[in-house]
Amino acid sequence: MSGARSIPTKAIDYRDEKWLRNAYLTKNLTMSSIAAACGVTPMTIQNWLDRYGIPTRPRGRTVSSVHPAQQPRNRIHYVKITKQEYDALKSDRATLLMKGLEDKSKENSE
Repeated sequence: MSGARSIPTKAIDYRDEKWLRNAYLTKNLTMSSIAAACGVTPMTIQNWLDRYGIPTRPRGRTVSSVHPAQQPRNRIHYVKITKQEYDALKSDRATLLMKGLEDKSKENSE
């Protein structure tokens, strides 16, 4: 049961505003975990949160809860360029490649 949050085993009254506010906002329990502990549905918990004006979190995982290894890496960003800019970049790349080959041939001849 790794990562599970402990909920007191005494009778829980989810209709108690102070307890609900503490469980949801301070202890950061989910609606589902509160509902499971109270024997009701998550929708019931959401209705009581709404009734008391307790702000709810967005559904799903938060970005910080995703392990860094699971986050996408090396995102590619595309930029629109004109034909002239493309040709200039292509020409510059060719020039750099030729310069690199010339440098290597000079190193090999020495």
